[in-house]
Amino acid sequence: QVDGTRIEEGVEPPPTEAAGPPRLAPGVAETIQSFVDVFNAAFQDGNVDHLYQLLHPGVIELYGEDACLTYLSTIVETPTTLEYLDASRVGAWNFERDGAVVPVDFAYAVQANFTANNQTAQQELHLTLPGDESVRWFTDCGDPISMEGK
Repeated sequence: QVDGTRIEEGVEPPPTEAAGPPRLAPGVAETIQSFVDVFNAAFQDGNVDHLYQLLHPGVIELYGEDACLTYLSTIVETPTTLEYLDASRVGAWNFERDGAVVPVDFAYAVQANFTANNQTAQQELHLTLPGDESVRWFTDCGDPISMEGK
């Protein structure tokens, strides 16, 4: 016995989903673009506090508030922009830096043109929507708190 749906003659079969990365939920691309706009404005304005507010809480927990604020103050003077190109759903993902792991329940892999010091390179970065409709980013702020003094 064969299970399935009978296709009537002359009726197009329903489309099958193409193989490849999972599609973004409606509105996610616009939300990511809004994040990129806010991120770029924070760099343009030299706003360390705003960049800090955009960090994923796990980054702050890993490095500490002082280390993240210090790091961001060193990079905010560099003319930097992101240009959003594309994104796909990743699901669970680990932010791994300096021998430490910050597990993230749900992340998006974002392809972007990253420009700093008049040099542009296409990069993949990971962003997350932690449940409050905001988008958060990940960066290396220096030495993790757990690694200090070792």
